[in-house]
Amino acid sequence: MEVFFGAGNIISPLGNSLQENWNNILNYRSEIKPYKPLLGNEKACLSKFSVEKPLFEHIKVSIDGTLNQVNDLKLSETLLIFSTTKGDVRQLENNDCEAALLDTLCEKIAKNYGITNHITVSNACVSGISALIMAHDFVKTNKYKNVLVVAADACTSFVVEGFKTFFALSSSVCQPYDLNRSGINLGEAVGSALVSSNESCFSEKPIKILGGASANDANHISGPSRTGEGLYRAIQKTLKQGNCHVQEIDHINAHGTATHYNDDMESMAFDRLEMNEIPTNSLKGYFGHTLGAAGLVESLIALKELQENLIVGTAGFEELGTIKSIAISAKHIEKSLNRVLKTGSGFGGCNAAILFEK
Repeated sequence: MEVFFGAGNIISPLGNSLQENWNNILNYRSEIKPYKPLLGNEKACLSKFSVEKPLFEHIKVSIDGTLNQVNDLKLSETLLIFSTTKGDVRQLENNDCEAALLDTLCEKIAKNYGITNHITVSNACVSGISALIMAHDFVKTNKYKNVLVVAADACTSFVVEGFKTFFALSSSVCQPYDLNRSGINLGEAVGSALVSSNESCFSEKPIKILGGASANDANHISGPSRTGEGLYRAIQKTLKQGNCHVQEIDHINAHGTATHYNDDMESMAFDRLEMNEIPTNSLKGYFGHTLGAAGLVESLIALKELQENLIVGTAGFEELGTIKSIAISAKHIEKSLNRVLKTGSGFGGCNAAILFEK
C-alpha cells in the first residue's frame, strides 16, 4: 500500500502558510533576532512570532489551512497525532499545571475538530519525524486511512532558560556545519499535514513516504554519540524499509543545529554511510530550532524541495567545519529530485530518519 503525504501548512515567524514560508526561504529571509533573556544580560538570538498568542490559536490556523487542501475527509474517522516537546508550556506562567500538560493540548485540538482518536508524541527533537513515522505505519498497516499530523512548540522564557543551562544558545544567527558555528537559535512554529492511503483526497499532488525508522544511541542525556551510531542505524533501517540504496538518495534535509557536537556527529554518520557527496542542508538558519515542530516543519520544506526540484541553501554557512566532509552549500541549488531523506537527532540519544519520494 502506498502512503501519501501532503496538504501541508506552516505557521511561523516567516509566514502564515507553507507557500509563504517557502517564498521567504527562497529570498534567504530569516526572522531570527536578538532577544534579551529573562535572566542575565547575555542576549540570545531567537525566532519568535511578532504577536504573542496562545499556541492553540496558531495551531487552529495551521490545521484550517491543511483542511482547506483536502477533499471529503471525515475527521471523526481520522487519527490525530500531535508532536511537541513542551506543549502549552506558557500556561505554567498562569500557574495552570493541568493546561500545560501535553495531552491536555492534544485533547483540546481533538475536541475542537471532532476527532475521537488522538495520540501525543514527545520524543525530544525527533518528535516531528517520529509522528510522521507513526502516521506512515498506521496507514501502511491499514489501521487508519487518514492521519492528521500536527506539531507545535513555543519559545518561552522557560524553554530559553533551560537551554541556557547547556551553554548551547548562540548570541548570533546560527551557522550549521560552519567552522565558526557557536550554538543554536531556538524558534517557534506550528506545522500540520495529512498522511493518507487515498491520493485523491489531496487537492494538490502529494509525495510518498517510503518508510522511516528511529534508533537510540544510549550515549548521554543530552550529548550525541561521537560516532553517530544512532543516526547511522536509523538511516540504515529507513533505507531498508524503503527498499532504497544510498546512491538513489538525491538530497538530505538534515538536522544541523549548529552545535559542535551535533553537526560533527551527523557528518560522522553520513560518512559511515558513504553519503558525503549527497547535497545536504539544514533549515535552522531560517526557522531556528523549533523543537517538537522541527521534524514536521522541515519535512514540509523537503516536500517543496521535491516538488520544485530545488535544494534550499543552508543559511549562515560559509566554511565547512565538521569532522567529516559533507556537501553543504549556502546557495539554493536547482537539481532534479526524486528521493529526499529527512533526518533528525535529539536529547536522550534519539535519532530518526524518514524517506520521501516524488
